[in-house]
Amino acid sequence: MKHIKVMLTTLTLALAMSLTAGITADAKAYTAKKVTVTKGKSKTVKTSKKIKKVAICSTNKNFTVKKTADKKFKVSGTDVGKTQTVKVTYTNKNTQKFKITTKKAKTTAIPSYAQKIVKELKPFLANPNKGLKTVLNDWQKRLKPIPINGWVYKFKLANFKYGLGASIKSLTVDEILKNYTTSQKKALILEVYLRQRMKYGLAGHKRTESYWYNRNKNSFFKLLYQGQFWGKCGEGATMAYDICQYLGIKAKYVQSDELNHGWACIWVTDKNGTSYWHGIYTTSYPYSMNKSVPNKILTEAQVKKYVCSPYAATYFHAVATQVKNKSERKPAAPTVKPTGTPVKIPTGTQGQRIVIPFAEHQYTCPGCSTPYKHKDSKNPYITNGIIEVGSYKVYKHSTPTGIRYFDATGNEYIDVNNNGVITDELATLAAQ
Repeated sequence: MKHIKVMLTTLTLALAMSLTAGITADAKAYTAKKVTVTKGKSKTVKTSKKIKKVAICSTNKNFTVKKTADKKFKVSGTDVGKTQTVKVTYTNKNTQKFKITTKKAKTTAIPSYAQKIVKELKPFLANPNKGLKTVLNDWQKRLKPIPINGWVYKFKLANFKYGLGASIKSLTVDEILKNYTTSQKKALILEVYLRQRMKYGLAGHKRTESYWYNRNKNSFFKLLYQGQFWGKCGEGATMAYDICQYLGIKAKYVQSDELNHGWACIWVTDKNGTSYWHGIYTTSYPYSMNKSVPNKILTEAQVKKYVCSPYAATYFHAVATQVKNKSERKPAAPTVKPTGTPVKIPTGTQGQRIVIPFAEHQYTCPGCSTPYKHKDSKNPYITNGIIEVGSYKVYKHSTPTGIRYFDATGNEYIDVNNNGVITDELATLAAQ
């Protein structure tokens, strides 16, 4: 009997174990934790257990969360003044919430010359119509007079396709004042203010320092305030971004290593209610980007993907315009007639000719380095780097001395204002 009782007890335990083997304990939620993030910064959060997945579980989803390791996740783009929550599910099926609170970044003293710049810009931005007219008038005064009677500069906002190809449309100042929104006009005010005070390059004031590695240094703001700032594309763009931070204007710096280019964008909304990042010309040309453009260094393919249409590449240019009778013009300097198709030979802003006829330079391009390639075996001037403005069509050539521009008949086009693009000069030609 004793053996029978032992056997019954063993069977009872085995049966109980078999009945409970398929039942899983309920998943539980660990105590919620608080996480503090600084405005404009990302934060990586460490957990004590392995993560299966992370997800946003607050009603305000205007931020991102991403699992970055077995026991880490990162939050970015969170908002000041709002509690935003992330739910973590661990591999043990238990969960835990992380409540994200965002604090304002510590303010630092504004450099004295940056303060002067902000003080000048604020009245323009407060009244965008008047402000845009004022900064354009200031730019007019900085331009050297056209050495021909009866000619003045008129400003137009050119709009180019990606790659600064064919012009889509040009807007006059009156058209901008009528059709652009307040935020768009503010972006243009910033562009005009900065562009007339910046030049592309490093040699302008014989400096050895770069703004890229000396952010917010007062001596650079002094150069800008005095209209003597020189820098490469990324330097002008980062300075524009930093000034926007002082002004409280939402801005973005966009960079593409494949394009070897960087530019600044301002957050705007057009009259149709579409928000986008409006590119502003500083030391070099910009592109406007869709609002969904990622916060990372972009490939060329990504730049093309996120370029905003119809504002792909817009910037102001000064067009030489005749406002009086032609008889009042001063006689132009004699020029040698080009071979091939005749072409007008006007002058640039410094009295330089925009077009040099083939008969004068007699240069035949032997070949170009990438990305430009010759497309016509019978014509050494036609490449895949095409730029069109109005009836003018020129081709980019990458030579040992830099980028040069030729039309199909061999006439050379000169970047007389040395800003790294030829579209300004072509627009001047097209307007005459």
